[in-house]
Amino acid sequence: MNMTHLKRLITTLLILSVFAPVATAQEFQSLFNGKDLSGWDGKKEFWTVKDGAIFGQTTKDKPTKGNTFLVWQGGDVGDFVFKTKVRFAGNNSGVQYRSELVGKPEDFVVKGYQADLHPKPEYFGMLYAEKWRGIVAQRFQRVEVGANGKPKVVGEVGDKNQKLVPTEWNELTIVAVGNRQVHQVNGVTTMDLTDNHPEAKRKGILALQLHAGAPMTVEFKDVQLAKLKGKAAKDALNAVTEKPGNKATPVSRIKAAPGFQVELLYSVPADQHGSWVNLCSDDQGRLLVSDQFGGLYRIQPPAKGATLKRQDIHPVPAKVRGVNGMVWAFGALYVGVNDYEQKIPSGLYRITDGDGDGELEKVEMLHNVRSRSDHGVHAVVPSPDGKSLFLITGNNTTPPKLEATSPVRQVWGEDHLLPSMPDGRGHNRGVLAPGGIIYRVDPEGTKFEAYASGFRNIFDAAFNRDGELFTFDADMEYDFNTPWYRPTRICLVTSGAEFGWRNGAGKRPPFYADNLPGVLDIGPGSPTGVTFGYGAKFPAKYQNALYALDWSWGKLYAVHLKPEGSGYTATKEEFVTGAPLPITDAIVHPQDGAMYFTIGGRRAQSGLYRVTYVGDESTALVEDEVEQNPSRATRHALEAFHGHQNPQAIQVAWPQLSNPDRWIRFAARTAIEHQPVETWADKALTESDPSKQVEALLALARVTGVCPQHRTDATPAVD
Repeated sequence: MNMTHLKRLITTLLILSVFAPVATAQEFQSLFNGKDLSGWDGKKEFWTVKDGAIFGQTTKDKPTKGNTFLVWQGGDVGDFVFKTKVRFAGNNSGVQYRSELVGKPEDFVVKGYQADLHPKPEYFGMLYAEKWRGIVAQRFQRVEVGANGKPKVVGEVGDKNQKLVPTEWNELTIVAVGNRQVHQVNGVTTMDLTDNHPEAKRKGILALQLHAGAPMTVEFKDVQLAKLKGKAAKDALNAVTEKPGNKATPVSRIKAAPGFQVELLYSVPADQHGSWVNLCSDDQGRLLVSDQFGGLYRIQPPAKGATLKRQDIHPVPAKVRGVNGMVWAFGALYVGVNDYEQKIPSGLYRITDGDGDGELEKVEMLHNVRSRSDHGVHAVVPSPDGKSLFLITGNNTTPPKLEATSPVRQVWGEDHLLPSMPDGRGHNRGVLAPGGIIYRVDPEGTKFEAYASGFRNIFDAAFNRDGELFTFDADMEYDFNTPWYRPTRICLVTSGAEFGWRNGAGKRPPFYADNLPGVLDIGPGSPTGVTFGYGAKFPAKYQNALYALDWSWGKLYAVHLKPEGSGYTATKEEFVTGAPLPITDAIVHPQDGAMYFTIGGRRAQSGLYRVTYVGDESTALVEDEVEQNPSRATRHALEAFHGHQNPQAIQVAWPQLSNPDRWIRFAARTAIEHQPVETWADKALTESDPSKQVEALLALARVTGVCPQHRTDATPAVD
């Protein structure tokens, strides 16, 4: 073995030692050999071995007068993890621990703690103190017993939707460390007890129960024990209990606009539910959330003033991960997967209930979109006409094959007279135009049209009542204090739009004719979710607002838009702020009219919050009316030529090249670029109006030349 291989082996072993499961921190000891009852003792008429399992049975002709037990002969056990697979029928059974023999030894009667195996759902996995204190903690209960000996229910555990069938094999796990005891069935906690009773036991024997009464059978197999001490004991307990650190930012550290209230509904345990980045509602009004590096979860929104518990968070069975965007549309859940860990392909997926059981489990990848970082595949947004979807992507994706009908013509380039300087720290040195793209996609995911391009890293987008699309684009923090720094900004995304992101120092300023400006500069930040307040039970001003989320500064902005020409102007206010508040997504719930938002991402502590209005202003629903806007109508008429050749296009668009409205000028130039160049090249070269010359010659340069950095072997030679 050479030194390189040796180093790799040592590194691998170190990694495995760090990430080994808690269960292997102590060796499990098998307590049953699968052949006979060696190491166990009990009444021979009731206990035997059958089909590789410990088999206990009472019958009508051979009953037990009282509960009887098969006792492990390994002595007292203190702190431990005990596991076994068990099934039973006819009556209840149980596993005794930290117990003692009482009465005559030959009767095998035991007193102590018992993990109860009971056919009643509320008792299956509970803690029963045999011959002692009776029921101490039922299933789903977290119980504390004080020095006065009285049990107090202090919380809930487990999953109330978990169905347990006694006659099927179930795995029982008991973890006992110090004064804490936890029972689990099939990996789900059924009971959590902190016992400070004056007579609490900290060690004792193990035993298996046959119950008096109705005839019964019980079987145990794969019986294992791991004795614990020190750090291993602490780790084992932490693995099955809530961690103190799983606390999202408290509402005391969150500020909302006057009249609004923020509720923390759920602090997400990272080890179980990950770090949440996306949020939507399904066709039944349930919330769906995604873990950035894991799967999906379904949640029923709690009643006003209520919170969520772990058992309220239901895993969605769909085998998908890395969901960074999702929407319920066309009777299915569409998701944008951005798995830059490359465990599954990134792209557009559709998830449905394939077998009619009410669960989303059928996963279809509609279209692969290559992604290389978290500047990848993000939100999925339904179109206002209900015919298509818009897929939001950042600048580290590779465009798939595009339809010829794309509003963005594939003539993008760096287009610098002199070469630009790449980022000095090496960030994205090889990434060139077109940057982030918003795609228009058919519901089957087969036809991709580039609708707008030139973004840095957009995470989400939203349509307003007028059918206009808005997004929140990112800045480049390494560019602070340079001439080419561009702040985060709200953008009106029109057909064929270009927003000027280019590599390194080549980013285009907003006044360049090549691209469109933002509607509102926000400043430094990390843009995430975007949504309108339509349907919210908020005052009218906030129903009409565009909400833009900033992950790094913990701000949820309310952006107030005002039509101006065919575009908009805007102002902003801080609607919700907090520290830390790494806010990732927000939606207005269609049923209750509240706003829900998540924090998390990049494995940060996650939480789910709700915003409601509790002030005195009216929250009457604002009428859904579309304003008549002649300038916007002119722009839309020009946009109808994007991606299509039409003999009327030049005649209609050319006069608008000098329109004082910048969005109209851009739409006109884009319409011309989609027409055969031989039909308008001479017109561009002989145009005498200076304002039209700029747009016409820009169009000609764009469609007839290829910038040096984008030339290939197939590119015609320069004259």
